[in-house]
Amino acid sequence: PNTSQPGGNYATSASTGGNANQYNTRIDWTVSDKQTVFGRYSFWQNYTAPKDTFHIGLPGLSRSLNGPTQQLALGETYTLSPTTVVEIRASGVRFKYFTDPASFGVNLSTLGPNWSALASQLNYTAYPWLSIAGYTTITYQGLIENTTSTNYTLSGSLTKIMGRHTLRFGGEGRLLLFDTAETNYGTGNFVFSSASTGDGFASFLLGTPVGGTTSQIGTFIAPYAYNRYQGYYAADTFQFTPRLTLNYGLRWELPGSEGEKKDRNTVFLPTATDPLSASTGLSLKGQLALVNSTQYPSRYGTELHYRLFAPRVGFSWSPIKDTVVRGGYGLSHLPLENWIEYGEPATSPIVAAVTYLSSNSTLSNPFPSGINQPTGRSPNFMSALEGGQLISTFPNAPYGYSQQWNFGIEHQFGATTMLDIAYAGSKGTHLTGAVNINQLPDSYDSMGAQLLT
Repeated sequence: PNTSQPGGNYATSASTGGNANQYNTRIDWTVSDKQTVFGRYSFWQNYTAPKDTFHIGLPGLSRSLNGPTQQLALGETYTLSPTTVVEIRASGVRFKYFTDPASFGVNLSTLGPNWSALASQLNYTAYPWLSIAGYTTITYQGLIENTTSTNYTLSGSLTKIMGRHTLRFGGEGRLLLFDTAETNYGTGNFVFSSASTGDGFASFLLGTPVGGTTSQIGTFIAPYAYNRYQGYYAADTFQFTPRLTLNYGLRWELPGSEGEKKDRNTVFLPTATDPLSASTGLSLKGQLALVNSTQYPSRYGTELHYRLFAPRVGFSWSPIKDTVVRGGYGLSHLPLENWIEYGEPATSPIVAAVTYLSSNSTLSNPFPSGINQPTGRSPNFMSALEGGQLISTFPNAPYGYSQQWNFGIEHQFGATTMLDIAYAGSKGTHLTGAVNINQLPDSYDSMGAQLLT
């Protein structure tokens, strides 16, 4: 003890830090008066050191490494004529993120003879996460992650001036690759309670964590997701009169869908008959299905969309001197990674498994029956999931989009005063989010306390 302050008898601080490095280089080449080419390479890396708050050689916070992130971009601009310009771009970026505790890779046999057998069943080894009621956690916060994200993009555009029209056409294609290995309790999360009159640290000294769903350990299969995206557009800026300019265009989105390299993904079919219907005599609807199977032939977690069109229109009008009226409207479809927040392969229940601590287990032998392993594409995967909770996507859910519009008037009074009045609005439709499909309909709320019976 080094203090008598209420709420604790030990106060300390610890240093932390890290370093970041970034390098950029670019080369521009004027091939001719009509053609220019550029190339750019960027490198970035950021390291955050762990913090050993209690000075015991066991840092309480994870260390993290962002990078190395590398990007290569190439581009060419070619002026075909004074009124026609073509641009082509190609790029690739790879982002890596790694976070782990300072005890990563530790020999778990030092925790007791029964831990040796557990080590071979885990994805990672590190000291467990210990949460003691009433005390600051001294071990790491649970998260271990090793992620690599790679994006390749090819795009092109054509600008053509025809009298009072400035026409623009273009498109782009992207290949998105995502490899992630992540767990929040890869070597165990053990909670020690103070019970009703005792002390949490006493439970820790006895090695008796709280059982049930409170203390647990997780294992996973690292999925490798991919997505192919395309987008095309056409737009025109029309100088209708010296006082009126019109803008209008249309974008065609082909967002694709996320697949997994070895089809380790699932979808939820809300109208499918649950196999438990036969044994229970109940009409049970809703069933999880493997992608690329007889129940769901597609390899993607959501259906492919081919009719996502995004119009845009705007104008700028000066009815009288020193006055401008502007307005516009646009529709945009959500990026795929935002729309299928709970439908990507990394959230499928077949790539993760949890083992809960039984009520009579001890810290020296926490999982005497072994560690549950993810089912993967096993034909009997449902037997391991029945009765539990899961997160999944509806493969044919409507695609989300947003609409934005604005209208404004500006007027200048003399050389030093201007009045600007504007209105802007937006509306989101079919936005993503988690919904508990077992929630009672609102029509039952009027039953009140009767629902408890």
